[in-house]
Amino acid sequence: MKVFSTKKFEFLIEGAAVCTRPFAVVTLPDAVEKTPLFQLALREGSLEVVGEERRESVEAEGGQKKPARRRRKTVAHA
Repeated sequence: MKVFSTKKFEFLIEGAAVCTRPFAVVTLPDAVEKTPLFQLALREGSLEVVGEERRESVEAEGGQKKPARRRRKTVAHA
């Protein structure tokens, strides 16, 4: 599955380490999805599944997507 990550994560799958890179799309094995770290990162918003898998997971959840996070307004200093 392809995921976009805002942080670096290291998942241990069958004794092998699988890593993500910050602000990059990476392909992870499907076994990563069952790890507690993956579930927590997904809930927190640090990981997002992209591509066909994302479309299927949204449909499986009843078509509801997570609300978008609000961005802070930046103020220009004079």
